[in-house]
Amino acid sequence: MTTARRRVAGAIFAFLIICALFIGAREWQSGRSLWRAHPPGEKLSLSSPAPSAIPSSGIPAGPFLLHDSAFGPLTAADWRRSYAGWETLGGWVEVTWEEINPAEGQYDFSRITAYLNAAEQSGRPAAVSVLFHGESTSPAQRLADWTPAWVYRDIPGRPELDGRPVGRVLLPEGCDRPAALPLYEDPRWQARADALLEALAREFDVPERYPNLVAISVGEGFAGLDQPTQDLVCAYSSQLEPAVQEGFERWMLHWMTQMARNFPHRLAWLVTTPARAPQRAEQIDTHVAGRIGLLVEQPAAQAALPAPAALTPRRGVIPVGWRLAEPDSLSQTYWGLLDAIGAGIDWLDLPWAHLTNAQAIRQEAGLDLLKMAGAYVGHGAADASGVWALFGLPAGLDREGHNARALGLTLRDSGGWRVVYQPAAPRFGGLLLSIPAGLYLAPRGAQSVLDLEISGLWQGRQAIKEGGRLAILRLIYLDRGSDTFLLTYPAQDGVLASRRVQKGNTGEWRLAEFPLVKPDWDAPTPFDLRIDSGQDGEEIIHWVEVRAVSPAELGPVQMAQAGWSFTRPEGMPAQAATAPAVAETRPSAAPPNVFIPPLMWVLAGLALGIIILAVRLLVIQED
Repeated sequence: MTTARRRVAGAIFAFLIICALFIGAREWQSGRSLWRAHPPGEKLSLSSPAPSAIPSSGIPAGPFLLHDSAFGPLTAADWRRSYAGWETLGGWVEVTWEEINPAEGQYDFSRITAYLNAAEQSGRPAAVSVLFHGESTSPAQRLADWTPAWVYRDIPGRPELDGRPVGRVLLPEGCDRPAALPLYEDPRWQARADALLEALAREFDVPERYPNLVAISVGEGFAGLDQPTQDLVCAYSSQLEPAVQEGFERWMLHWMTQMARNFPHRLAWLVTTPARAPQRAEQIDTHVAGRIGLLVEQPAAQAALPAPAALTPRRGVIPVGWRLAEPDSLSQTYWGLLDAIGAGIDWLDLPWAHLTNAQAIRQEAGLDLLKMAGAYVGHGAADASGVWALFGLPAGLDREGHNARALGLTLRDSGGWRVVYQPAAPRFGGLLLSIPAGLYLAPRGAQSVLDLEISGLWQGRQAIKEGGRLAILRLIYLDRGSDTFLLTYPAQDGVLASRRVQKGNTGEWRLAEFPLVKPDWDAPTPFDLRIDSGQDGEEIIHWVEVRAVSPAELGPVQMAQAGWSFTRPEGMPAQAATAPAVAETRPSAAPPNVFIPPLMWVLAGLALGIIILAVRLLVIQED
């Protein structure tokens, strides 16, 4: 009898140990255990994306942040040091015509090739710009003609400036220094420029030779732009005769054709300004069938950056890049990047100051603008990592109507919403950012809903449905008032998932992130995502985004306890909520979850087994 009881006790002990180990392992693997749950309201920690691959075709595929300085670092060590920590950042090297073409038929590309080789060794993309005309450093002239002097020796009657022949001299009344200008309309000058372009193509239109070269622009007008000159201190442009202006425009059409002909394997880029961009895009489409790219350059810092919205319909026909001006505020970086993302451009060029501003915004407000650019610049609704809607533009650009932009997230006019402009700029995460606009939902006492539909073209939609990706909802809202608003989406098994977001009346813009638990966007509901004002106060929403992320990016978030409540459409409860409804980027202090490591579960099972065994042995001995 005693031996039998001991065997039973040993069997029970072994069974408990096996159960403890099995339960602990299953809980840890599934992510449902207590030690893996985030505290309520904690922001999700998303890992950085992998560096973008450098295209070999010369067509920027996505957001290349390509600006360092006029002449940039020349060695691989300089590249690595200058761009440490930036995943897709490259640089430009700028040279002048006279520098690389010292005599007829002689070309020196050594500084360009050294730059490209150093960039390739460092694993960074690079771009080349050859300039014909720009601002002078000489005290004798304000604008310089960088046409080689030997070109003008074959064109008699050229004036001299600063000891060398130039195309023409401009001297408006009252200016302290004259300006030199190339002889763009002269056929002899054009023939020499054509020869330069052919030499550049022989060297650089070879993708396998310089696989990291993603852009090359040659000449045009002032500072590489498609305008003959530029007014700095004096009104030089007004001194040009109409025949000169017309001659330059005729040459521009010729130059487009030459660039398209000489660079069949690698895109050359025409550089223009926002005002000229629609006209140049039409000319590129008409004259060269979109076989060159268009880089739109903001020529000077402004409080409100105009977006290349007129170019958006041509996307897919003409590659469009966008270069922002040096910023004078955090707001200019914020709106500049959002405008670029919203305009559907193919690539983006940022001065360093925008990068540091974006870093400050990420640290203080939790919004990673550079990561957003990586997700959306150069992508359409099909291949983007997410879909989004942006409500409102900077004040002064469009103050009428429902001025919203969207990518793959269709807005249904559910009634009661409009874009509004705030008289003051609320802070965003402690930063005084000018975000004056947002989508306004009904005032207190009136219910208003905004229904959004996710495009069926979005590949992330199918990946989420199949379980290969998880969904994240992000939105920026004005935290004004102490009321709530309701978020709803259709989930699997025929239920609706909903949660209330409690506002804290801080008067600031807030960024909120929520994991979506098993969404079912094929369900027969009139919306894929609904924002409901809840009849208890006004709501102002600025940005709505649904992203598809890998489980590794999402991190150990307890998806089954993500703060949503689940109900049948007819109102029958299906599953109760298991976490608070607030998940703001910067939450108020909340008591942390208890951390219980897996070993504790095993030890607890062992202890329980030992106790039971001891009790059984005591009983056996008493018998």
